[in-house]
Amino acid sequence: MKPTLFLLPSTALAASYQLVKNYCPSTLYLTIYNNGSTTGPFELPSGQAYINPIAGTGNTATLSHSADIFSNQVAKLILGTSVSDDILYWSVNNASGDPFAGEQWDVTSDGTTANVCGNATRYGPAVFACQDNAVTLTLSAC
Repeated sequence: MKPTLFLLPSTALAASYQLVKNYCPSTLYLTIYNNGSTTGPFELPSGQAYINPIAGTGNTATLSHSADIFSNQVAKLILGTSVSDDILYWSVNNASGDPFAGEQWDVTSDGTTANVCGNATRYGPAVFACQDNAVTLTLSAC
C-alpha cells in the first residue's frame, strides 16, 4: 500500500472555514457565495454564528444591517476567500459605504496556531495568504 493513499483522506479533511459571529445588538443579514452558488440573504440574529466551508476560488461572506443586501445603496462588509494550489488567500473590503461605522469588527485566523493567517480590523487593500490547512477565518461583528 502506498503512503499517499493515507495522506489523501487527511488532506481532504483539512478544509478551511469562514465563521461569521454577530455580536451586534440587532439582526444582521448575511449572503454566502461559494463555488458558484449564492445562499441568502438570510438573517443572522444577535448572538448567533454561521460557519461555511471555503471551497475553490471566489468565495464571499457579505454582511450588512439591511436585508436589501444586493442594493448599490446598502453598505456591506465583504470577506473574500480563495484557495489555489493549497494556499488560502483572503481579504476584507466594503462596498457602498461602511456598514459598521462607529462599531467594531475584526477578522482573526486560527488553525495549527493562533493567528496562523493574519488578522484585520480595517478594510483592504491587504491580501493575506497562508497554507490551506484547516484554517478558520472568524469575522466578528460589533
